[in-house]
Amino acid sequence: MANERAFALSELAQYGFADLGGTFAKLEQLVALVGDPARSSFASLSGAQDPDQALNSLLFLAEKDRATVKKLLKKPDSAERLCKLIGASSALSDFLNRHIEQLSLLEKPDKSFASLDQMTSNINSAVSPHLIPLDVPSAWAALRKAYRCELLLIAARDVTSENPELLLPEVAAALADLAGAALEVAITVARNELVQTSEHGQYSSEEVSDVALAVIAMGKCGARELNYISDVDVIFLAESKSGADQTRMLEIATKLANRMMRAIDGTSSEPGLWQVDANLRPEGKTGALVRTLDSHIAYYERWAESWEFQALLKAR
Repeated sequence: MANERAFALSELAQYGFADLGGTFAKLEQLVALVGDPARSSFASLSGAQDPDQALNSLLFLAEKDRATVKKLLKKPDSAERLCKLIGASSALSDFLNRHIEQLSLLEKPDKSFASLDQMTSNINSAVSPHLIPLDVPSAWAALRKAYRCELLLIAARDVTSENPELLLPEVAAALADLAGAALEVAITVARNELVQTSEHGQYSSEEVSDVALAVIAMGKCGARELNYISDVDVIFLAESKSGADQTRMLEIATKLANRMMRAIDGTSSEPGLWQVDANLRPEGKTGALVRTLDSHIAYYERWAESWEFQALLKAR
């Protein structure tokens, strides 16, 4: 019996498990929760980047939604997606624990990444019900949840790819597009917030709508080379569509930019996504957050250094 146990432990070690003693008990717990499909999940678990993390996460998920976990584990392809995903990302595993209903997203494979327009539409659809009347905390939470649903699909295709190195440029581009979609919807939230919560109608909807705010992606996001944990570097540029007072326009644009950034990473029931970093702007932290086109041109013609022009090579 001792020899059989030793053989089993060595086999678990070969499959990548570190918690050799606890793995047996956890596998038995999983079988008790979802039945026979748990027995066939061993191959999928062992193929995860961190089999122990995958097994621990799978147990948590099975305790919350036995039926869906059982359904996913019954099919080899969905079992692989689930186990590899939660074995690679504790953040997405935590997301599924918070929003267990999103497990169903892993039932079918995505054969291609969603377009920027499609991701923007999906996130906007999730946020729109919270805009009129405006519920800022709910709008922020809905934006971040919808973003992570899209991220889940990107990551699931990524971790199950047979040629991850070949897929890498597409993954990086999809992550950059997803960041762009989140920023686009965050501006919509910011516009509604500025109009509906301004004291004594400080800013009318006409005034706010008149301000055109461009978010220029820089660095990895600008080059569509974003990774999963990158900050998103941006530069803001604004103008009045009607040629209204420039000082007032920049005041509104700056408030929009600040509210947009808070929608992405401010304190909320759903954790922030990433930092929106605007420090590549002219004069860095000491410079104005938002400038007009003429102001940008004047800066680059008179004071910009070589590295600032080099940074513009990735601007989008």
